Amino acid sequence: ISCAASIHFRDPIQEAINVNFYGPIRLMKLAHECVKSPCFIHVSTIYTNANMPDGFVVKEQIYEDSIPGDPEEVVKQIMSLSPSEVAAKENAILGKFPNTYTFTKHLAEKVIFKLRGNLPVAITRPSIVINCVKDPCPGWIDTFAASGIVVLVLGNGSKHLTHFGDKYTSCDTIPADYSVNAIILAAPCVASNPSVPRIFSSSTSTANLIPLRNFWSKVMKDVAFNRFEKQASSPWWKPLSSEKIYKVLNWLELEAQLVPFQIYNSIPFLSNEQMTAMIKQGQKGVNFLNGC
Repeated sequence: ISCAASIHFRDPIQEAINVNFYGPIRLMKLAHECVKSPCFIHVSTIYTNANMPDGFVVKEQIYEDSIPGDPEEVVKQIMSLSPSEVAAKENAILGKFPNTYTFTKHLAEKVIFKLRGNLPVAITRPSIVINCVKDPCPGWIDTFAASGIVVLVLGNGSKHLTHFGDKYTSCDTIPADYSVNAIILAAPCVASNPSVPRIFSSSTSTANLIPLRNFWSKVMKDVAFNRFEKQASSPWWKPLSSEKIYKVLNWLELEAQLVPFQIYNSIPFLSNEQMTAMIKQGQKGVNFLNGC
């Protein structure tokens, strides 16, 4: 099962390639060396074709023309560039992909199909993975990635405002245990017909959509009932549909708290290294919360 990946959206392209592209290749080489041919199951993402236009129905297949050329050659060209060259050309390299994560996961799917040989291969594409429904216990999760970090900062009162679009914006999530079950079931499905590689979407898609506001409203009700042991402040939540209003109020809630310290530190005879370090640390925290 090839499931190790960097899920940081802002990773430098070359770093993301090393993990998300070369990682599965290394594991596939190991699979080819096995005496008994194993099923090779790769965990991708439902957003691997995020470069497609709005309204495009993504099917369980590889879209060869989405990034022209052989995936290994595309990556070889990118890796031959210096970090400064990559940074200057990042937008051109990504094209319509929103981040380096979806870009490298897309390339990984293509190279897996290319190098599969006689291996029985399946790719699963989970959407946003959330807490478990049943196993190992209801509500279990062990990561702050994806929705986990938002639950943390809203639940412990570190942040209170969110911008989730209008009331029709939906949330495509999949419980972690459902996603794991899909990965396990993919093996016998592809083993029964090993010559045909398979792709399985693991998401709600249009079958069971929940408005994003309703989703987070249910989360906050649960958090209010089962409070965190340590809290920054009392948890409450206000969804905002206007991006402009959100930016203003979010600045007042988070960044405005640093302004008095920045003014104090700008006065020559009051400025000191300890205050500068504290402001830098505070700015890191604000940047982190802004990314949630």
